[in-house]
Amino acid sequence: MSMHDDAELAGQALINGANGFIVKTEFLETFATAVRTVYRGDTYLSPRIKALLEEEE
Repeated sequence: MSMHDDAELAGQALINGANGFIVKTEFLETFATAVRTVYRGDTYLSPRIKALLEEEE
């Protein structure tokens, strides 16, 4: 979880082994989904970070 909604920071976290990234302002809405997703072995990105990463492509 981060207070920063920065796509570069999220990308670095994933490169360094994170299995997910949640922006603090979206925490309540996304936490349970994020935990279930990572528990299944998948990667979770908060909707805000996902949108930012898609904009960069």
